[in-house]
Amino acid sequence: LTGLSSGVSSDSNRNTVGGTDSGSSLTTGSGNTLYGYKAGEDVTSGFNNTFLGDRVAPSLTDGHSNTVTGVEAGSALTSGYYNDLFGAYAGMSITTGDQNICLGSQAGKAITTGDNNALLGYQAGQLINTGRKNVAIGISALSSGTTGGNNSTVGYKAADNITSGSYNTAVGAYAGNNLTTG
Repeated sequence: LTGLSSGVSSDSNRNTVGGTDSGSSLTTGSGNTLYGYKAGEDVTSGFNNTFLGDRVAPSLTDGHSNTVTGVEAGSALTSGYYNDLFGAYAGMSITTGDQNICLGSQAGKAITTGDNNALLGYQAGQLINTGRKNVAIGISALSSGTTGGNNSTVGYKAADNITSGSYNTAVGAYAGNNLTTG
């Protein structure tokens, strides 16, 4: 294991790196903690990022204040900021989206540029891509949403058929499952 044999290193910019290719592009970035195979591999000027896991946020260059943990979580992230992504494949398609919270395997998996989403639970909001300001709490809650915004869902598969609807509230298991674009 190359990363372990080469050890963990820190620099004068408060970057701490451990793992094969993690932080290998750092130039002016500071305050980054990058652990795992290719974790933060392309970070150049990004700052205050914490990445832990296999191929976590390898494409981020100048984003800041992101916390990402889990295999391939945030793997497309290039310049987003204040994203908190926890779980395998959580927020893996976010490129420039900001201020997203994805907690759970595959939560927010398809977000690209959407921002201000709070998605908690396995596959919560997994197909949201450009949707903004959505809250989904529960397994597969709001899981079909793509472009809708300002939806609030709580419960197992709550509003999981909404694709482009906005300003909906669904509370309870399967609540709002007849909604698609409303």
